[in-house]
Amino acid sequence: MSRGRGMSGRTIEEPQVGMAAEFAKLTASLILAVVGMKLPGPGTIYLSQELRFLRPVRIGDTIMARVEVIELVKEKNLAKLRTTCTNQKGELVLDGTALVMPPRGKLEQEVAKAKSGPLGPIPAGCRPIRG
Repeated sequence: MSRGRGMSGRTIEEPQVGMAAEFAKLTASLILAVVGMKLPGPGTIYLSQELRFLRPVRIGDTIMARVEVIELVKEKNLAKLRTTCTNQKGELVLDGTALVMPPRGKLEQEVAKAKSGPLGPIPAGCRPIRG
């Protein structure tokens, strides 16, 4: 918090806008890390990102970034991703979408892995649990 004097001369407190912006950038960078390192992974070309910051992130918060493929355009080798971050309370702090160009064949491999468990195909109606 920064302190300042109002027109009446009383001391007032206001949040540091710069600090909030830095936490927002840090939270958004977690999405970039997931896309670049995990899904789709190395070699991915980041084309666009749309983000909505829904709650403040504070010192001491634990943030989990998640990326989910919501649309594949195979003929153009594009993937639309839903990107989210939640805090330690499970509250959504960031929500958005990204458009990426994954390395050729990478997403098909990931989709095939998701459709098959370690013991074979997953029964209809069941979803794999990924760690």
